[in-house]
Amino acid sequence: MKDTPCTIAARGVVMSKQKNIYNPFTVPDFVRHIILSWLLAVLTEYLILPSELRDLAELEGLAQMSFIRVIALTFAVAVLLFAVSCLLNIRKMERWSIVAVFAVFTVVALTATTNLAFLVVLNLILVILVVYAACGWDKSPEHVAKPKKAHKAYSKRNKH
Repeated sequence: MKDTPCTIAARGVVMSKQKNIYNPFTVPDFVRHIILSWLLAVLTEYLILPSELRDLAELEGLAQMSFIRVIALTFAVAVLLFAVSCLLNIRKMERWSIVAVFAVFTVVALTATTNLAFLVVLNLILVILVVYAACGWDKSPEHVAKPKKAHKAYSKRNKH
């Protein structure tokens, strides 16, 4: 088939659109979806508990949580995140959402538990999550402007 200006332009449009397509099928994205989904499910289940069962030092509250509901909610939120990430690049929003959900969980858990070691561990995890959210874990190379070629001070003709 002969290349006409229309087919060349059409191929250019298709190629430029392909470059802008976001690929949500990477392992870090999958792990981030699962972690955020699980945190949201556990926080929801934790908030459903009566306030007297929210003490994490004892296992009574954990025994009252529904494992099936946590798994179902984790799966539903993960599917929703995956669907949204197929359309939009939500990596940064997901990282900061993990921090926000864990911060809410920390505040709610610390209102029920007054253990100093528990406070230190939760705050340490929260600091690690803030650093992760700010810096990210995207190992894809960034687009850097190519340096200009340095001009040679001499040419090959001037060599002796």
